[in-house]
Formats: sequence, structure tokens, C-alpha cells
Amino acid sequence: MIVATVIEAHAPVHEDVLVGKAGDVLRFGRRDDEWPGWVWCTSEKGVGSWVPEPYLARDGENGRLLVDYEATELTVSLGDRLELHHEVNGWWWATAVNGARLGAGGENLRYIVGKEKSLGLQALSC
Repeated sequence: MIVATVIEAHAPVHEDVLVGKAGDVLRFGRRDDEWPGWVWCTSEKGVGSWVPEPYLARDGENGRLLVDYEATELTVSLGDRLELHHEVNGWWWATAVNGARLGAGGENLRYIVGKEKSLGLQALSC
């Protein structure tokens, strides 16, 4: 188990949340320049979000989700503690002390147990 603490607060950027099941069709947009391996995707309902490429099967401008996925962005505060589960393209999937599930990536996390290293944080639920 790796435990991390938030070293910089973060608030949600997007209000709409892309939620999909494996097999759902998405329209692919641009790739993220800051976070390689992430693609802007839009659901059939018109909701868009960043999705990690390993979770996608491409077919031209469209494709489908290979896994269930939810991109809810959560608010985290300085000092919040997270249990990190797995990493995809620089973002960590984690559980907050309050039980909320989220993903984190970037430079706002510091490991407490495991590696001593600064990482980033942008909160993305999954």
C-alpha cells in the first residue's frame, strides 16, 4: 500500500462528468499535450472528458471504452491523505480517507509510505 498526502489543493474544473461502460461509443478529440496518453473524448450525450488511451479502442474518429470509466473531478485540500491503488499515464487511482474514489496525477502529492517522491495531483474520480 502507498499512502500519499496532498501538498496543493485542487478544485474541479469541469461540471459535466463523462461516465461510461465498457463498449460505449465515444468520439475522439485532441490528445493532451501536458499529459501524454490522454485523449479528449465526447460521449453520445455530448459530455466530454480526458480518457487514458489504454482504456480506448480506436476506429478513426470514433471508438469505444474498453473498461467502465467515470471522470468525476473531486475537490482535495492541503493535507488530505490518499491511498494510491494504480497509476495510468501519470495519474493515480486512489481512495481518500473519507472513502471517495479518485484519480490523481501531477505534482501535488507526496508519498507517505513507499517511495519518497513528489507527484502531482488533479482529482479525477473512477
